[in-house]
Amino acid sequence: MKKIISQSNIEDVCQGHIFVGCAIRTDDIVYLLARKDLTEDEAAEGNDYEIPTRVILLHERQDCNELQVGAVDINNFELPQIGISLKPIAQALLLANDNHGSILPIGGGKDTWPFETLLKKGMPMCRRLRCIDGYTWAACSRRLVFKRTDIGQWVNVRKGFDASMSPLGETKNKDCGFKDIDGFSEKEIYAVGGKGDIWRFDGDSWSQCGFPTNDYLCTVCCAKDGNVYVGARNGLWRGKEHHWERICEFEKPEEMNDLRWFDNKLWLAYDYRLLYWDGSDLHSDIIYKDKKISLGGNIDSSENMLFVTRSYETWTYDGKDWYNIIPNFN
Repeated sequence: MKKIISQSNIEDVCQGHIFVGCAIRTDDIVYLLARKDLTEDEAAEGNDYEIPTRVILLHERQDCNELQVGAVDINNFELPQIGISLKPIAQALLLANDNHGSILPIGGGKDTWPFETLLKKGMPMCRRLRCIDGYTWAACSRRLVFKRTDIGQWVNVRKGFDASMSPLGETKNKDCGFKDIDGFSEKEIYAVGGKGDIWRFDGDSWSQCGFPTNDYLCTVCCAKDGNVYVGARNGLWRGKEHHWERICEFEKPEEMNDLRWFDNKLWLAYDYRLLYWDGSDLHSDIIYKDKKISLGGNIDSSENMLFVTRSYETWTYDGKDWYNIIPNFN
């Protein structure tokens, strides 16, 4: 995706909003999660669900010089998460962290879809929606994991966890629970979170991985080089199952937003920084037109593209060049 959005679409669709998430459906269709741009005082006065949410679709068509844009506005969505599903159909999924984990499918051949739920009256608190082998998985607090097996059907995948664990999840251990999930396939999935809380799913059941630290875990990436990478507050880890090594220690502990593999590199996204690990060193310099540029926020990747969005702009990277597809509009 290299084409740029028109100025009129920036004014009509983006202005007055702030980007807080992104997801790639295909190399020519991507989604942005945006919310109304409020001042700190305005945000502090109300509840999160009162902040209007917008899902923006960007479509790069060969017969158009500019990106085609669509938008859906949603109200009463608290702490929303954006994800995509490729099976049984390709569409975006918008999740609200409410009592049920309400989900609104967007696109996929219909104007409107019925709402779906992760866990009725269960407060699942989903931290990540991730597409693995075409199906969407939800990583939630209290060691809850759900798989969307069909439209409107979410299955609580809990075999292997403590048999005494409540249907609402692990409520006795406050240091556990998941913030991210990724997989090489549906027969090798990793979920991470809490204080060194890592579990592996083999297609049938979950088993806990031995991990050499109780650092807070933020995100996970099952990379094309065959390794599992885990982003913690204090460092970057590499390994599998019970064998892990810390490959980088951070000078300043910080919450990592996303971890993605692209162009034989591991990309680390923070609110105001984008870094990459080349296999031996961590780099912070991103070069565009012979100048350093400052990126960060949220990222996603496909075989052919790294997708980066932060507050008021969006970029793509094809392994060679950077493209500012939504220029800064603030």
